[in-house]
Amino acid sequence: MLRQIDEMTMPPSERIEADAFDLGKWIASINTRLREWYNTICFSGNAAEIFETLDERMFERVGYLLKCVLRIRKNRLARLYQKRLPHGFLTWEINGYRLTVLSSLAPKRPGCLVHRQPWKPKKTKSKIKRSTFPLITIGRKAK
Repeated sequence: MLRQIDEMTMPPSERIEADAFDLGKWIASINTRLREWYNTICFSGNAAEIFETLDERMFERVGYLLKCVLRIRKNRLARLYQKRLPHGFLTWEINGYRLTVLSSLAPKRPGCLVHRQPWKPKKTKSKIKRSTFPLITIGRKAK
């Protein structure tokens, strides 16, 4: 799958201009492939790890392709086309088409495959520390 991602995200040749290469339709075709992979993998035992790996590779490769086609700097590219999904996942959006993030499809996965995302803080119980000093009482001696 990683090899197929690399093949799908190869930049076009120098002869093709950025205007002729429709990035929105290209992202739509990639989303179709990602949905097929999601339906294939979602019930495997290590689906969460596979989704994270595929998402990372796809995010890097699509960013590289957009940079090559649009010929703009990395910071400006991120500012214009990078979008944050509600649960903290980053994706690319261009011409109204948003790249699918497989890890963000968690509600459709079985409950046993859903795990805490690394960007969420751990819930900890607050423990009140007790003082080791004796209590001060008025009118009586503290023991």
